[in-house]
Amino acid sequence: MKQVWVADEITGDYITVPYRIPHPDMTLAESVAARAAFGRSKARDRTEQRLFDDLAEIRATVAWAKSTTSRRKAERPVQANRSARERATSKGTGETTDKSVIPTRQPAWAGADIRPFSDVERL
Repeated sequence: MKQVWVADEITGDYITVPYRIPHPDMTLAESVAARAAFGRSKARDRTEQRLFDDLAEIRATVAWAKSTTSRRKAERPVQANRSARERATSKGTGETTDKSVIPTRQPAWAGADIRPFSDVERL
């Protein structure tokens, strides 16, 4: 909670009052997850600080998962190249060239007779 709105009885307007202790903003999903973890904790450990410690743990887990996923995605082409080379060397003479490891694909439109439009609409 970042701020509280208090109704002014005289003017009827709402006054923004900052919350007593500044904490980082959180999304609804983070709030739900932090409150779920908070609910699993023992009654004596249910403090405001514990709630935001749970939020920090959740964010650390998400950051770790994102970096691990990015690293694994970056490793996929390297792994595919390595296994293709291993398959090529186990099948044949032991020597490979890049052309035998990674076949080049032609685009679907390669070799097609592509002609410009004879009539173009003018806007």
